[in-house]
Amino acid sequence: MTSSTDKPADPNARAGQTIFAAQTATVVLVMVAMFVVPAAPGLWSATVSRLLFAVAALTTSLVLFFLGNSMRGWAAVIAVATCVSGTVLMLVEA
Repeated sequence: MTSSTDKPADPNARAGQTIFAAQTATVVLVMVAMFVVPAAPGLWSATVSRLLFAVAALTTSLVLFFLGNSMRGWAAVIAVATCVSGTVLMLVEA
């Protein structure tokens, strides 16, 4: 039973939750990709593959940053996830 004082759900709050969930999934995918990116046999090691992946991720982040204010959150998510996973890899492999 609803009363006349009940407020309808805020559609902006739902959109914010969806964006947060998508950004969290992006962080997880970037971090997992950094750990499992393979070496290219006969061409380069896994370290070089990881560096190429990091450059691609950071370039994507930079492009999103310049697309506009609405994309700056995504740019930050990708950049931070790439830097954190790279740091963790350096610490683990040292």
